[in-house]
Amino acid sequence: MRFTGLNFGGVLVGCLGLGACSPKSSSLGGGDLPVDLSPGTFAVALEHDGLTREAIVYVPESYDSTADTPLVLNFHGFSGGAQYHLEDGDLRPQADRSGGLLVVPQGADLDGSPHWNPSQLGGDNKSSVDDFGFLEALLDAVQAAYPYNAERVSAVGYSNGGMMAMGLACERSHLIASAGTVSGSMLDFGCDLAHPISVISIHGTRDDTIPYDGEGDFTSPEDVVDYWRGENATNDAESVTLTDGGTTIEHWAYEGGTAGTAVHHYRVDGGYHVWLNFSADGQESNDRIWDFLTAFSVNGRL
Repeated sequence: MRFTGLNFGGVLVGCLGLGACSPKSSSLGGGDLPVDLSPGTFAVALEHDGLTREAIVYVPESYDSTADTPLVLNFHGFSGGAQYHLEDGDLRPQADRSGGLLVVPQGADLDGSPHWNPSQLGGDNKSSVDDFGFLEALLDAVQAAYPYNAERVSAVGYSNGGMMAMGLACERSHLIASAGTVSGSMLDFGCDLAHPISVISIHGTRDDTIPYDGEGDFTSPEDVVDYWRGENATNDAESVTLTDGGTTIEHWAYEGGTAGTAVHHYRVDGGYHVWLNFSADGQESNDRIWDFLTAFSVNGRL
């Protein structure tokens, strides 16, 4: 797997080769959300900044418009698609058991490849797409049709989508309670946060698109974790070793941050550049992601 020439904030974002990126996707054919609070999987479209932008909204049978409902955004990788990512990074079972809303946005096209703009627009961005504005408009559209607790919005993503989740947490922190990245990184640091934000990170040691050791064009996952630990003023932690068959996963749980915030990091030995799935101590990795993200509001740990 090697980089292609897509540049965000001076770094290459993209990949070639099996498993590096999810397949490209055409339009979802989205429309308006229902007005009767019915459960289901809906493709939604809205106009923003001169573009038709789309997303998949998953409303579980367990959704209750009067409850303290969380919402989780889940972003696909570069050259990926929302429909594929809905299945590949599947958080629907977790939404089912919790009653939460799951929103999988579709990236805008750039030279034939869907992508995310995780940084403020500037001269070193090849794309001028306003993803931050799109996501704010998307959250407003979902809120109008399916009420949720706006203080319990979380973002997670894979690869370039993980960068989008980190960028959203940094640049639109007033919207986000917690964020996560799977096989991803973070482009911009020095965030002016509205409040502390808890972060979960999962990364494989054999990721040759975003190398674990930070060699190449991307910040290492450990540096990303250290940044958010500093922002949250968490305690130190020793790693706990988990196993899934022959796979070893090291877990660091940095707790005790401001307002009860936390930063968790999972290092998957031998893990490649994919949405990493594992099962350890009777818990699936997707459960760990969802349970971590939804344990916080903008005011801290619930």
